[in-house]
Amino acid sequence: MATEMVINLLLEISIAIFLIHLINAFVYLGSEDNDYKTIAVKTFGQLAKIVLWIVAVVLVISTILQIDPIKVITGLGAVTAVLILLFKDTIVGFVTGIQVAYSQLVKVGDWIKVPKYEADGYIKEIDLMSVKIENFDKTVSSIPSYDLVATEIINYDPMTTGGTRRIKRAIVFNVKSFRFLSDQDVQMFQQYHLLEGYIKHHWPLIKAHNQTQKINTQILGNGLNFTNIGLFRNYVQAYIANHPKIDPKGQQLVRQLQMTEKGLALEIYCFTTTAIWKDFEEIQSDIFDHLLTIATQFGLDVAHNNSSN
Repeated sequence: MATEMVINLLLEISIAIFLIHLINAFVYLGSEDNDYKTIAVKTFGQLAKIVLWIVAVVLVISTILQIDPIKVITGLGAVTAVLILLFKDTIVGFVTGIQVAYSQLVKVGDWIKVPKYEADGYIKEIDLMSVKIENFDKTVSSIPSYDLVATEIINYDPMTTGGTRRIKRAIVFNVKSFRFLSDQDVQMFQQYHLLEGYIKHHWPLIKAHNQTQKINTQILGNGLNFTNIGLFRNYVQAYIANHPKIDPKGQQLVRQLQMTEKGLALEIYCFTTTAIWKDFEEIQSDIFDHLLTIATQFGLDVAHNNSSN
């Protein structure tokens, strides 16, 4: 009798171990780092292993005590509440895994940012309990799986797969450097290739308006006139529109932000033709190297530079 029980126990344990290895094999074969199915496969695989171990434990207990497995399960019903508490994170992780896989929020290999945990990097692994993120400083952050849907996350993958990345940066100018432009100034700026068409179109209109209204243009503040900040804004707009590394299909905007005690900010908003980090930074740096330098030609005083990408 004892020999039969030992054989049954060994058989049950062997079958359980075999099935665990079989599940691991399916998870390995079904997981692809760039596929949203990876999350679902790992989630179902881990859940299957948990259920399998529970069944194995029930069978082992029933074999040792020589009682019907149904009675063991019935007995476990009394501690269901305790089991739910013990497996709360597992249950939540399972539901999260299904939701993430179905909605395609994130996948292994995505670049995400989780401000709550100051995590910023690539997802290396997603399982029932946690998400492992390799940060750009080569540290690894582990966050609960349910936070993928319960807290704020920023997924940069659509940006990288789309082959474009946004530039959103402002140059802040000292308003004391703003001034009206004389005719000599306008003639000089008309020699700038990017301003030639704009000035040729608007200058005759300005002159015609002032003459019609009989405005004394010897005083620069009278009537309509060009300003150095206004011409610079149009120069930046033309520079961005003609830049070979700026996506012509993306939104392009040069606008004034709310003035602060630091000065008036001119924000440049556009998209590059690449999402590769190194190339993006080079493009952005080249653009602002040029703009910060050319601003001095307009007599503008840069007070502060603020950026956000």
